Amino acid sequence: MRLPSDQADAEMEIFTDQESTRFIVAVDPHYQPLTRFLLATGCRFGEAAAVQAGDLDPDARTVRIRRAWKKGETGVYLGAPKTRRSTRAVVLPPALASELADLASGLTHDELLFTSRQGRRIQAQHYRERFWLPALERAGITKHLTPHSLRHTGASWLLARNVSPIVVQHRLGHESLSTTSKVYAHLLTDEQLGAAAAMDAATSRPAELVPAT
Repeated sequence: MRLPSDQADAEMEIFTDQESTRFIVAVDPHYQPLTRFLLATGCRFGEAAAVQAGDLDPDARTVRIRRAWKKGETGVYLGAPKTRRSTRAVVLPPALASELADLASGLTHDELLFTSRQGRRIQAQHYRERFWLPALERAGITKHLTPHSLRHTGASWLLARNVSPIVVQHRLGHESLSTTSKVYAHLLTDEQLGAAAAMDAATSRPAELVPAT
């Protein structure tokens, strides 16, 4: 299965608030925590599926993204995340932090937090075909949405609510702010309006100082 790219075009489709609620309810209950995690953190699927119980800090409400599932010549293995900045700590919403703390209860430090019903690694293609697509159908959502759409949805919601692009960059693990700006440039209108106002104030001259013509 081809891994998704962060270089999405401006026409990428995302969930609305109501669609996301309908969708998550329609997901198999066993996979709902993972689905909520993908939306709330903006993690790549390979990163989320590699989170271990010891990566959670319930007191600080954070999760450390330290590794990701990768495909090599000898098969799938745990390796470093995509870029240097992809190794990061992400703050969790209170309700999700509590849910994940319960999920981690009884697990050893290095056990996977999200697993299949059989206790094995969750494969992206298996999740998409067995649980994602049926949930979209049950929720009555006809948009072309993939698991990676949760990453774009979360980031888009944050930017639309005027969260700093630098904060969004950190949560997504983008190597540079230019990547975040490129992918989500169409959502940064408010930032540009503020910049235009600041430039107007800086370049405008009082009427009495403008030379007469």
